[in-house]
Amino acid sequence: WQRAMRVGVPAAPGFRVAALVCAGLVLLVALLTLVAHAFDWDPGFDRFFLGNGEVTDLVPPGRMPLGTAALFLLCCASLLLVAGKRPAIGLAQACASLTLLMALLMLLSYLLGADFARVTLFSTMAVHTAFAFASLSMGLLVLRGGEGWFSVFMQDSNSARNSRRYLLGTLLVLPLFAVLGMSGERDLHWYGPYFGMALLTVGSIAALAALNWHATSAGNAADRKVASMQRVLATLSGINTLIVRVRDKQALFEESCRIATEVGQFPLAWIATFDAEARTAQIHVARGAAANHLSERMPRTLNLAPENPGPDGLMRRVIATKATVVMNEIEFPPTLNAIQRKHRQELVDGGIQSLVALPLIIDGKVVGTFA
Repeated sequence: WQRAMRVGVPAAPGFRVAALVCAGLVLLVALLTLVAHAFDWDPGFDRFFLGNGEVTDLVPPGRMPLGTAALFLLCCASLLLVAGKRPAIGLAQACASLTLLMALLMLLSYLLGADFARVTLFSTMAVHTAFAFASLSMGLLVLRGGEGWFSVFMQDSNSARNSRRYLLGTLLVLPLFAVLGMSGERDLHWYGPYFGMALLTVGSIAALAALNWHATSAGNAADRKVASMQRVLATLSGINTLIVRVRDKQALFEESCRIATEVGQFPLAWIATFDAEARTAQIHVARGAAANHLSERMPRTLNLAPENPGPDGLMRRVIATKATVVMNEIEFPPTLNAIQRKHRQELVDGGIQSLVALPLIIDGKVVGTFA
């Protein structure tokens, strides 16, 4: 009915009422069962439809186990609360989370061969019942996953994706360590229970540390991307302001390169203009940490004539495409001429690993580049 309400199905309100009524009835049965267990009271409703002929010391005939009744209570409360506003949604997700944890505890206990006779809460819960509750609780968590506190894990962001991987890894790795540790102690007799507990603790610490390292590494990479974008935006903002207030062309070029290297923290920035008649490019300004290394060896005038080989030059590609040219890693294709190859090697020697060249266009013609 939640989906029907979202897509506007006419019968959605009826579905909602039916779902809430069913949840309320199951909640009532679960609550009465818990009261019956707590006060040793036999209301008799357990045998209305089907009596349990086998009498045990753990649970009266036909009565729902205590743990099953508790999980039904949590699931029904979650289903009723999820139809409310934001505070109620958060509480519903808390009930679903508690259900999931209790169901996982039961499943892991079955996996490890635990003795349920000493744990009356889960003494007669079947493994398929625990699996059903685990599935149901996960469905309740994502039912309105875009709201409430659980929405933190459902967002389309790097942090949320890393958190989902972290949780999945925890759910897979820690139970695996528990099974392996119990097998080494009980089946292979390699060590005693105390060493097994120590081994499980250390293994869990190592697993959590590895998962945390992975999440931190991904978070650091995302932070670096954000910081890089902030520097680029600050550079663009500064140059846009500069264009409005500076009229001298050479001063505009020098200040633009200064902003790119100081505000944008680029190791090298330079501006060149093209002479269409002479087929040359004139580098007017070069600034940055790598500029001093290159300024003495790189010529200020570059030959762009067609008869001069080397069609893969950065400036030639800017003129040909009239678009931004990005080189994520400085390349040395065989079509480069000796001078171009020398220039690129000097860039690499100066600590430059990638390049981007922006075309400067006036009246539809490329008149220069800012790189």
